[in-house]
Amino acid sequence: MLSPKQRQTGDIQGTVEVLNVYNRKNKIKFIFEEATLEVQGEAVEIERDVFDAPQFPRIPYFGLTVEF
Repeated sequence: MLSPKQRQTGDIQGTVEVLNVYNRKNKIKFIFEEATLEVQGEAVEIERDVFDAPQFPRIPYFGLTVEF
């Protein structure tokens, strides 16, 4: 056990960050090509399909650093 004269103090720091602070359009493009598959003995045709999937607009991050 440390005596009062030997007691060490710690340091606590907090951080806040925001991902995509300018609210840019983060899109992932999915492309499905044409194909023919056999499902339960029947032929199923799939055509090309392209679509964009939006991601989260803004994500806040909170952090805490403790040093002792």
